[in-house]
Amino acid sequence: MPAPKSTQVAVADPVPRLPVLAAEACLHPPVDVTDVWVAQIGPHRYIRVGADAAALLSALDGERDVDGLVVVLGAPWTAALVERTLRAFVRTGLVVDAADLAAAEAAAAGADGTDGAGRERRRRRWLPRRPRLPRRVSYQPPLSIQLTLVDPSRVLGRFRPALRRLMSPVARGIYLAITVAGLGALAWQGGSLTRVVSHPLGLGEYGIVLGGLLVVTGIHELGHAAVLTALGGRPRRLGVMLFYLTPAFFCDISDGWRLRHNRYRVATALAGVAVQWVCAGVAALVSLALPAGDIHDAVVGLALACYVYGVFNLTPFVKFDGYIALMSHLDIPHLRKKSMADARRAAARFLFGGRYRRELPRLWWSSLFGFCCILFPVYLVGLAAQSWLGALVTLGPVGAAGGLALITAVIVLGLRAGWKLLVEARENGAGIARISVVSVLIVTLCAAAALLVEVPRTVRAGYLVADGRVLLVLPDGTDPAATDAGHRVDLLRTGLLAGSVIAGATTSGVAVDTGSRFAPMGTAIPVRGGPETISATFQQLDGVRLEQGTDRLQDSGLADIHLDRVSVGGWLIDTYVAPAVRSIIG
Repeated sequence: MPAPKSTQVAVADPVPRLPVLAAEACLHPPVDVTDVWVAQIGPHRYIRVGADAAALLSALDGERDVDGLVVVLGAPWTAALVERTLRAFVRTGLVVDAADLAAAEAAAAGADGTDGAGRERRRRRWLPRRPRLPRRVSYQPPLSIQLTLVDPSRVLGRFRPALRRLMSPVARGIYLAITVAGLGALAWQGGSLTRVVSHPLGLGEYGIVLGGLLVVTGIHELGHAAVLTALGGRPRRLGVMLFYLTPAFFCDISDGWRLRHNRYRVATALAGVAVQWVCAGVAALVSLALPAGDIHDAVVGLALACYVYGVFNLTPFVKFDGYIALMSHLDIPHLRKKSMADARRAAARFLFGGRYRRELPRLWWSSLFGFCCILFPVYLVGLAAQSWLGALVTLGPVGAAGGLALITAVIVLGLRAGWKLLVEARENGAGIARISVVSVLIVTLCAAAALLVEVPRTVRAGYLVADGRVLLVLPDGTDPAATDAGHRVDLLRTGLLAGSVIAGATTSGVAVDTGSRFAPMGTAIPVRGGPETISATFQQLDGVRLEQGTDRLQDSGLADIHLDRVSVGGWLIDTYVAPAVRSIIG
């Protein structure tokens, strides 16, 4: 066991001479008589406090010292108890010294030209104070950029009685009946469902599915806001965001921590999925009344997408609704952050040794949950990055440069996480020698795996049936190795959620001039036909053979070209880096 780094004796946190709430802190009274007081720090941090602690916080006017507070509060408060409580609040950032706050406000006022009299008037108005909301555009760690559009509480607050009636037991029964009936309607239309899942839709059908899903997702977020409002909370922000590089809506329901009962917070978290499933049920039931055709299939696809998206939203490993519900049910704020800390410390203890304090000692599964919370976003970012890179490369050198910047940012975040692990290990008693040896060993093993472990190498392309010939469509930026003769090609039929191989072929290496530099959209994305917007080259395919059960090929579709096996490192470069580099250098 390495020797401790220091033998210094811990010193108690100082007590502010004239304590006052921090600049971005305020105190919320109970929503009703059965609820608790809540102290808020900034836009997202909430601390529930008892009535006695709330009385202390309410008495902090920046002009009373500890003795003055004891006089105002009376029994059972003593000077020692006030000091101990203030130290706890100082550690959370809720309480500061009035002199420090005045100095900070004076500096800020000087920067914006406010005069001294204005600063003095502000100094004496310590309460009430409302925390500053985030800027309209804000960054939320680890990888979310939010754009606030509206404050929904201003409108929804006027309809709180009506919203409460919409949450009655009878109403909830109706919602459940619609959701279950919708599932039955989809099952009844098995043929249409299979076609939507595994066959490409037309552009108009995709427009209905995506447009409808966009509207339903907005209603999903309004569902969170409506339930929180009905239960007495205040949803302060509604907007759009990039969440792990994926566009989405968001609703800030952090005010739910003001609600005393965790079942209220769980209801608020699950309201969005419930509303979405009700919309899915309505769409599925409406499809029963539609005649067979493209619009019918599009509505079936919309219903299916809403059901599936709702299930995905219950994933607890990222800040989806499922995580918020789990955190609220357990009544543990920042469950994910604390679980990831436990997982990180478990890994540090195994690799480097040392002694670590668990954030959640009562949850035996916190470390396992934390590892899932660490790894699942990596999977999401990988999928999103691959999709974004493909889109950016089609924009030319500027888009490709943006793609490389995106890759660099992800690598930097990964390196920061590794450095944080090493720093935490050192701070908790791990020896420098063991940290160094294990780190070198890990880097060596990763490098060896990247160079020696081989994986299949597949390039996504497309195919086109023209003038009785089946052509391979190679979009700009495709790996040059895919143009060589002799590679196996799978021709695909891809639908809304799944796909299948409908034919096989072999690359010929012979280029074909079709008279156009562009291919239909259906050769790059799972859509039926579409306008010719994909810049590409064409190649003859040899030995095209239909799979059993397939009578003919579609006019266009996706294709997978199977190249030689490649190392993991080579696959990562070919997948994420090489297309952008080729686009930049031409």
